[in-house]
Amino acid sequence: MALTALEIYKLLPKTNCKECGFPTCLAFAMQIAAGKAGIDQCPPASDEAREVLGAASAPALPKVTVGTGERSVILGDEVVMYRHEKTFYHPTAFAISVSDALDDDAFRARIRRIRALSFERMGETLSVDMIAVRCDSGDPARFAAAAAAAKEGAEVPLLLSGPCEALAAALPSLGPDRPLLSPPSGEGEAGARLAAPLGLPLVVRSKGINGLGNDLAAARAGGVSELVADPMPASLPDAVALSVYLRRLAILHRAREVACPTAFDLGSGFP
Repeated sequence: MALTALEIYKLLPKTNCKECGFPTCLAFAMQIAAGKAGIDQCPPASDEAREVLGAASAPALPKVTVGTGERSVILGDEVVMYRHEKTFYHPTAFAISVSDALDDDAFRARIRRIRALSFERMGETLSVDMIAVRCDSGDPARFAAAAAAAKEGAEVPLLLSGPCEALAAALPSLGPDRPLLSPPSGEGEAGARLAAPLGLPLVVRSKGINGLGNDLAAARAGGVSELVADPMPASLPDAVALSVYLRRLAILHRAREVACPTAFDLGSGFP
């Protein structure tokens, strides 16, 4: 349960020293409660206050890193609902999928086309952020070979989508690349057992908000610290509505149980 501004205020020095950048300690407490400030901005704060308020001042949407180095993609790590309140530092990432059921030449050709895709919008060059490798073949060995080929040709982080048996087969060839694992609904706990020892991010897929909250809790209990939520929308409009709803729960209501960046697999009708 998130602390109220008054509860936070009681833990502050109440000197109105303005070292935090706000005119009063109460104003600062209100900003912490809203997730727009952190206790580290208050030099005179006591050790008790720093410990208690650490969670209250954490980003409403936790940070999830996919990939490594300069081409890594960061999801979440946001504290506001709307762009006019504060810049969105980590805009929506887009992935285009490639199926492991393609023959080798077609697979590599699709990877090349994905990497070549870019266009300009309002003076900014946009391109694909990630490549999603789908296990359509049902063959773990074939999926592992496809993931290795995607790693070689993609130069962007990978999302691996398939049964846990296939994900486990693919991981050894990817080394420290930190792919985003996306097992099917019903394999969340098995996915957590794969992701947790390697410190990898994991997509938790479950129909509806309630089921999603339960499955996210199970993944956290399994040791996964970087989670992405997929409530399995039935359509593109449904995906937008659920994304907004989950963001509102996380940022405006501080609902920690579902406070995760969201990801949506829009299916075969989309790339």
